[in-house]
Amino acid sequence: RCRAAALRAGEEGAGERQQCKLVIPWFALTFVAVAALNSAVSLPGALTSGASKASAYTLACAMAALGMDSNINEIRQLGPKPLVLAGMLWAWLLGAGFFVSRALVGV
Repeated sequence: RCRAAALRAGEEGAGERQQCKLVIPWFALTFVAVAALNSAVSLPGALTSGASKASAYTLACAMAALGMDSNINEIRQLGPKPLVLAGMLWAWLLGAGFFVSRALVGV
């Protein structure tokens, strides 16, 4: 096991150096490749429109899956702090997104 994982688990020999396997998020590399392709080549409108709809659908599916995997009793046990933090982050993203879009688009 990797040193960090061993430290979290409280295992003996956690200070020893061990070879860790590199985990690559392939979806992130694919995202970068598609973004580069879209920047380098003019893609047809029908393709980008379809890709946009597919992206919105898969994002909605991912959010639904996260919600279905949540256990309300575990959330209650954590107390209000995580929910307050989530609300603050939501407000920050909403506000920052609004001001950045106003600055870029000028509406």
